[in-house]
Amino acid sequence: MPLVAALRGLFFGISDDHLYRFKMAGGQFAFLRDLPPEAEGDVREAFEPAWEALHRFWGWSRDLPPSSAVQKIASDLGLLPLALAQELGRGRAGYLLQALELLREQERRGETGFSRAVEFLLRLQEEGLEEELDIEGGGTSAVRVMNLHKAKGLEAPVVILGNPGRSVSHEPNLHIIREADEARGYMVIERATPYGAQALALPPEWDRYREEEKGYQEAEAVRLLYVAATRARDLLLVSTYPRKPENSPWHPLERFLEDREALPAFEPPPAETDEEPEPITLSLLEAAEEEMEAARAKMSSPTCARLRPAEVGSEGGYPQRSTRGRGTAWGNLIHAALEALVKGLPAGDGGATGDCGEEELRALSGKLAREHGGDPPLADEVLRALREITSSPFWRRVCASPERLPEVPFGIQENGTCITGAVDLAFREGGGWALVDYKTDAVEGEDHLRALADYYAGQVDLYRRCWEKITGEKVAECGLFFTTVLRYVKY
Repeated sequence: MPLVAALRGLFFGISDDHLYRFKMAGGQFAFLRDLPPEAEGDVREAFEPAWEALHRFWGWSRDLPPSSAVQKIASDLGLLPLALAQELGRGRAGYLLQALELLREQERRGETGFSRAVEFLLRLQEEGLEEELDIEGGGTSAVRVMNLHKAKGLEAPVVILGNPGRSVSHEPNLHIIREADEARGYMVIERATPYGAQALALPPEWDRYREEEKGYQEAEAVRLLYVAATRARDLLLVSTYPRKPENSPWHPLERFLEDREALPAFEPPPAETDEEPEPITLSLLEAAEEEMEAARAKMSSPTCARLRPAEVGSEGGYPQRSTRGRGTAWGNLIHAALEALVKGLPAGDGGATGDCGEEELRALSGKLAREHGGDPPLADEVLRALREITSSPFWRRVCASPERLPEVPFGIQENGTCITGAVDLAFREGGGWALVDYKTDAVEGEDHLRALADYYAGQVDLYRRCWEKITGEKVAECGLFFTTVLRYVKY
């Protein structure tokens, strides 16, 4: 599963042994679930930072526009420095920045859901980027490094075919026939050894298939060579390897260059060195450390205050209660379920009845319970909650709306404060918008319900103010829908 792959990967580096012991201790691979209390100390030490980071990323995906969330996640993981540290680092970093800019363009076109952003990035990864991005904004000379596949369809005044000592040809180990209705493949089973690949099993008639594949490879090499030779508009420079010409991918072009001028060998200038380097002393090290610490402090200081609607509450504090609620995990699950249900309502003039079939609700409950690391009893609890919610007067009112927007992220600056969040549900009704915030709090009677409504009043008012400022449209009504008692409180 993707989560296990991420935990084993570069950014978290949790070993297979820790993953196994985590599972044996009763752990569930769902970062919204708590770590198992039976987990040993070193297992908890390995998982706690990963769980905290994934919780943080999940929160950003809920509170911020997708491009901002992806940018913060990339910054937190250090993707840009990692890309720069690798081979062709500036090009890799440029692709990352370009992908972020394309994601912002998707948002400007109305694609504001985080799941749609993930789908777009996956599609971008499969299709690739045609152009490199200059990460220094024109501060360097216009030299681009790319492989032949990315050079297709492009041209430049001067093209240099470099790296003549690296032949990319290799013995075929796979052959696919696409002549029939269904493709058929033939693959060599092999293992890597210090001296190359060792074949363990060969398909029948592999010698014939290997020769056919070699023919395809040679034809592809000729096509790529044609691409390489035709990209230059004014000047083409071809690198050679006289001592081992067969190692050069450009060797077939050399017979056409016999009467062409050869450039003189380049002699790099001697490196400049200080005649008397300044000795490193303790005072110099202390001064450098102070300078770096001051730079770090300057970079880490916030440039503006940040506020989320969930942080807004009445001065009296959260109303007291005698029972415990279901917790954040349950709230996240119900929010996800209602988002899916609203998205599934038919668009149009508000003629939807809101009646969800038992099979549909059961399938959704099971799917969400599995995604949140739950078992069948949890799916049954979600199913009961959804049955009650979709039978409520509030839900019928939502279904009657001609336009419904679930989980709408927003961000706005107000008096030096950056306010970010997500409106659980906005739907049109009459002359304006109705904004609704779902609450899964445990409610103990009418007095407690009124106290909760007073506590959340500031949060609801903040939603109203931000919505009207961003959209320029009137908010006719704001309210809270308490899912545990199926009560809608209007402000």
